[in-house]
Amino acid sequence: MPGAYAEVHFALHSAVRPLVVPSGTILFQAAGPQVALVNSKQQIELHKVVLGKDLGGTMEITSGITSQDEIVANPPDFLVDGMPATAQPSSSTQSN
Repeated sequence: MPGAYAEVHFALHSAVRPLVVPSGTILFQAAGPQVALVNSKQQIELHKVVLGKDLGGTMEITSGITSQDEIVANPPDFLVDGMPATAQPSSSTQSN
């Protein structure tokens, strides 16, 4: 009828739960989107990632890293695999 409207909600289930990371952690290079990680040897590892939704200040990553990985917060463009690095806890996880 004229003037009538409806509201619809879709509940979509995904088999993959994406990780949400700050947008500044993603390197956009010729090899595609990558994230810099600090490995157990205190070295940089660049991992290719598959991006999900762009949420503005954050991005979804659907594959390429896990929630246990140590991600570099604001990586410079000159990072390469094997560079020495030291992981530090984020300010939200540091104890006072």
